[in-house]
Amino acid sequence: MLFVGRSAMTVLVWGRSQPVLDGRRAGHGERGAAGRAGRAPRAGARRRLPALPPARHHAAPRQRVRVPPPGGAGRGARGAACSRACVAAPCSGRRGGAGRGQGAGAGAARLEAAHMDGGARRTLLADDLHWPSGLALSDDGYLYWCDTYLNRVERLELRSGRRQLVTSDAVKPYGLALYEGAVIWSEHGTGAVRRRDADGNVTQLYRLAPPLYGLRLVAGTARSGRNACARGGGCADLCLATPTGRTCACADGREPAPLAPHTRCIEEQYVCDGDLDCSDGSDEDASVSGPCDCTDGADEGAAACGRRACRPGQFQCGRSRRCIPLWWRCDGAPDCGAGDASDEQACAAQPCGAAMFPCDNGACLPWDYYCDGHADCADASDERACADVTTPPPQHDKNVEVSACEEHEFQCNNTECIRKEFRCDAHVDCLDGSDEAQCGERGPSSARPAAASTAAPAAACPAPALRCDGGSRCVPLAQQCDGAADCADGADEADRCGEPMCALAACSHSCHAAPGGPQCGCPAGLALAADGATCEPRAPCAHWGVCAQGCVPTKAAHKCTCDAGYRLADDGFSCKSTDGSTPLLVFSNRHEVRGVELPALTARPLISSLKNTIALDWRRDPASGALQLYWTDVVDDNIYRGTIVGNALSGIEAVVRQGLSTAEGLAVDWVAGNLYWVESSLHQIEVARLDGQYRRTLIAGDMDSPRAIAADPRDGYLFWSDWEQAAPRIERASLAGRGRRALVGADVLGDGAWPNGIALDYRARRLYWVDARSDSIHCADYEGADHRVVLRDHPALSHPFAVTVFEAHVYWTDWRSNSVLRADKWRGGNVTVVQRTLTQPFDVKVLHASRQPPAARNPCAANGGCSHLCLIHAPDQRDCACPHVMRLRPDGVTCERKYLRYWRDPRAGAG
Repeated sequence: MLFVGRSAMTVLVWGRSQPVLDGRRAGHGERGAAGRAGRAPRAGARRRLPALPPARHHAAPRQRVRVPPPGGAGRGARGAACSRACVAAPCSGRRGGAGRGQGAGAGAARLEAAHMDGGARRTLLADDLHWPSGLALSDDGYLYWCDTYLNRVERLELRSGRRQLVTSDAVKPYGLALYEGAVIWSEHGTGAVRRRDADGNVTQLYRLAPPLYGLRLVAGTARSGRNACARGGGCADLCLATPTGRTCACADGREPAPLAPHTRCIEEQYVCDGDLDCSDGSDEDASVSGPCDCTDGADEGAAACGRRACRPGQFQCGRSRRCIPLWWRCDGAPDCGAGDASDEQACAAQPCGAAMFPCDNGACLPWDYYCDGHADCADASDERACADVTTPPPQHDKNVEVSACEEHEFQCNNTECIRKEFRCDAHVDCLDGSDEAQCGERGPSSARPAAASTAAPAAACPAPALRCDGGSRCVPLAQQCDGAADCADGADEADRCGEPMCALAACSHSCHAAPGGPQCGCPAGLALAADGATCEPRAPCAHWGVCAQGCVPTKAAHKCTCDAGYRLADDGFSCKSTDGSTPLLVFSNRHEVRGVELPALTARPLISSLKNTIALDWRRDPASGALQLYWTDVVDDNIYRGTIVGNALSGIEAVVRQGLSTAEGLAVDWVAGNLYWVESSLHQIEVARLDGQYRRTLIAGDMDSPRAIAADPRDGYLFWSDWEQAAPRIERASLAGRGRRALVGADVLGDGAWPNGIALDYRARRLYWVDARSDSIHCADYEGADHRVVLRDHPALSHPFAVTVFEAHVYWTDWRSNSVLRADKWRGGNVTVVQRTLTQPFDVKVLHASRQPPAARNPCAANGGCSHLCLIHAPDQRDCACPHVMRLRPDGVTCERKYLRYWRDPRAGAG
């Protein structure tokens, strides 16, 4: 009998009181140096165990097949959101399972049954179940299970559906087994293994330190018999027994050989490779009905590719059958390939405004872009026939004022252009403050309201706007000295407002009277110089959020541009990634890691049944392109990693196993290949290779409550937040641990702040963070300057924990609302719920190539010549470092072991 606890596996021979294999005693004393007193050794630690006789088996490759959901014909895994146990009856070709719903809208706990090929799935029981765990099937047709929540063991007669209580004396039963008429279970809460015999007597077989998990009983008298899958059943891969015979199935990544009786499977890479691998030659069939993977182009025909189905959130092209992201549909640029413009057909017409040039493909651009020497329309129609321009910009009546701003912009009174969202947002963005003029409680109005409500609240009141009413109101320059009091105390009409000040002012262009004296102004295209009187060409690109990425000044205003790998959207502001991969938002909620496809918001669990997962980060493998996810579990005190394959994580392994103590922050250096984490309880930051090797303490001391961590290996920067009550702050050092300094302190955060999650906008080189005390989102540049409040005092922002940035949005997790949300990353507009959760969500990341941009130079290429750790200090500098119990030799690249040397001085005498 085998049962598993958190720290060990134990083997107990039936009838004996002492185990033959006790993982608790094996390897005792091998705990990490940072282990806590009284705590059991951590799972995964290397131990010397008694040898067991080798099992006889065939060295066959591991193969698997997914089971379809109830009523579904596919091979998906939906409908089994949180499967807890499974039991099989191979002689009859049936199996059963227990599980409970997970996530909003999920079903309740239930017992299910299906054939072993996944067919005929049905629900056996769905009433009065909470946490069904262990399952066991008796020879006389009873299905036993234990309910960890209800503290009882029950059984169900499969023929009649009659339900019976076996015992209610269990304390959090988890594992279950049957033997010689007795029911044996393990208790998660007490660590006991108990048995109930046929007479109802309950005895304790063994006791281990809790918690205790699964239990299995192995006996030489186990039931055996003949079935249709004897000797593989004639199947190449998997033989799945059914009540009527058997079903052959192929493992993931393989498919039945075409035109064959589906009894032999070949690798997909062997289809259409020029060699006959199937005996009937069907793998090389190049006809229209042949396999859709041919290298001669036969797989690109409409008939051959018509069977292809796109995933949710994708659009299928009409001719090429290509799958493209849904947000590429009707964007003015054909994406379906040569000769296929189906993604731009049947699109609702979007007429261009008077100040916009209509591209031939329906897109709209400012007239300034017309014939400017650069093709801005996707079809280049803005640069055609420019030698003899015959279509001038639209003419307007000279008595009608024409705005030089675009349709998505607001024109200030001084003809400056800002985004419409900045109008009446309590932030003065126009130099003359006119964007906050005539703002009622609900936004802009056509008529000027009463004086008491004219000026904007003084959240930000840059000059020449006037702050009044005890700092609670901000009056723009246009409303000062205009004869109408906007301040309750009349400050905007006081002091020098009655003087002919502009007649004596030295303004080069225009002048406006103000209580404190004359204020010079400038026409469109010019801005006030440092002398306060002279106008000079303005810098329209200097405004916060004027463009999503790049900005180029033009004659009239500015022109937004996008970096390599992006293209400008039709709004002339946003940039859209040209990478066809679907962005995946990943977040943790203690016991599960979930993925949400963007922008479709299709959610799925990547891994479940975790203990207490907090921090996440990821890496794209440079060789295979596979996405590797890293996460911490503060119960196991391990750091794990796995590869995302389809809808799940595979190849899961613990990369850091010992000596951890509440690792709450995690960051991957995707350039040098290192892993950084915050040890909140030990008040330090550690580093290791991505596989967990060569671990060392990087930064320690002067930390009180470190929480989150982020890295930008392009610049060699490491950022982390600290909750220290006396000095809450965000700090920065190099990835080598040098140059440590505080970037953002209490003067910005406020006393007693809780800087929780942090994230980096790699393209803009800005630092974002959430504060869980003031319930706000902030950002600043990498030097801690240009601080901006993105969002504050919003009902959806009630206790933020983690934050990340992707394209035009900032995403965060919120504990009070149990949800993942997003908003505009400049001003916090358009707050949207991305996913609701049943439990508190923790870390959040967006997995996309743009979130890990390449470095111009990698100083740690070929490990930088270092024998162990290579740490980036600057874009072109690296430090070699050594793991614990090793030191760097004088050559600066090689590590050697530290030795403690001691000797006895013979002159000291015998004493």
